Amino acid sequence: MTGVQARKLFFILIMLWVSATPAFASGLIEYKLPDNQWRLISLPAGPQEALTVKAVFSDDIPGVYRKHWILYSYHSAEKSYQELGYEAPLSQGKGYWIIQKTGHIVSLDMPENSVATKEALPFDLVPPEGEHGSPQWNLSGNPYSVETRLSDISVKTESGICSHQTCNLEKANSENILYKNLWRYDGTRYEAISVEHTMAPWEGFWTAVLAGARDVGKVSLFFPGSKGIWQPAPGASWQWQLSGRIDTSFNVDMYDVDLFETPQRVIDQLHAKDRVVICYFSAGSYESNREDAALFTPSLLGKVLDDYPDEKWLDIRQMESLKFIMSGRMDLAKSKKCDGIEPDNIDAYTNNSGFPLTAQDQLNYNTMLANEAHKRGLSVGLKNDIDQVDVLQRHFDWALNEQCFQYGECNVYDGFIAANKAVFGVEYIDEDGSGQPDSFCPLANQKHFSWLQKRLALDTWRVDCQTAF
Repeated sequence: MTGVQARKLFFILIMLWVSATPAFASGLIEYKLPDNQWRLISLPAGPQEALTVKAVFSDDIPGVYRKHWILYSYHSAEKSYQELGYEAPLSQGKGYWIIQKTGHIVSLDMPENSVATKEALPFDLVPPEGEHGSPQWNLSGNPYSVETRLSDISVKTESGICSHQTCNLEKANSENILYKNLWRYDGTRYEAISVEHTMAPWEGFWTAVLAGARDVGKVSLFFPGSKGIWQPAPGASWQWQLSGRIDTSFNVDMYDVDLFETPQRVIDQLHAKDRVVICYFSAGSYESNREDAALFTPSLLGKVLDDYPDEKWLDIRQMESLKFIMSGRMDLAKSKKCDGIEPDNIDAYTNNSGFPLTAQDQLNYNTMLANEAHKRGLSVGLKNDIDQVDVLQRHFDWALNEQCFQYGECNVYDGFIAANKAVFGVEYIDEDGSGQPDSFCPLANQKHFSWLQKRLALDTWRVDCQTAF
């Protein structure tokens, strides 16, 4: 089997996996809550101020609490549900039932001052009562803004074998402490999930504590912690190379390289040098030479991009079809150990795409990309899309722009800097060699941008404003 054949087989397997996996529309920011359908959720972050029903949900769900929407918690010791008050406190790691009846899907997000937890977290469980009691059910949830593997969750006890060694769910099951499966609810039915599964952000689940837990003192689920999503501060250094043999010698914080073309060994070499690796792919155009090109149906393809005869714009209104494909690309990025992604061509609505795209179509699509990236623990940058920077800043971890100094558009990125998020960018050298960096580098440095001068081919050559001026 050739390398190309192997990569094509990988994509087929990825697509089969995605189609077989329950869809949880969740990410660092948003969770899609259907109308009139109970959902079992948990909180993926915590605001720096009060964590209450009102603070988290009142700005997302219209209508009156208790009339149009409501939350319940479960009291394990009492084996009963409790309706939560409007000002009731909430906790990360705990599960909640929620339903809304507004007549349409609503998007839940955390308040803007929320902090995504990275530290390891314990969640104490209630054991069963009586000598021959049935299992005690506890309602818990993923406390992180990224997926959590069940195989990484451990069980800790106050005494016994799981007090002095790591017990995973299967070991805890063999010790009669905790059942090895957890249960989640997809809106219509329960599903038992085992150690090979992952939990999405916002996802709650049931845990069954067994009779043996009565003999070992306090029992806790111990969530492993998340290294967090890379969100660089202003001034981070970088190299952008999408063509030619990658030169790994630059002493920079981040490399931005092609997802498909960059060999795994190069990514591993960069990681060995403590470099963050961002993987580039086009999320808004079709490229006939990509290994997943066969997944794009004719109805998705629009007009040819200016200056790029081998690329065609995509109909981003066909969200589910493109989400399927782009999620596969993000899964490839995750499997290659990329730390994040750079989705390109995400401003189709301002171009002659061949489709009647609106600004809202683009916002919906770009937000979906950010949420799917964050769901996988991938950092994601906002590439160009100048007119929507202010709205999309909160969804993206950093920005990347081409030629905003040339076109006088750089001030739109001040919001990223104010939010302590890096703004990367380039100005391209003219074909005749003109276009001197002293015309933009001093101002880029003054604005705390991370700016390069590059050739349009985006090969190794570069001028770094931070080191040259």
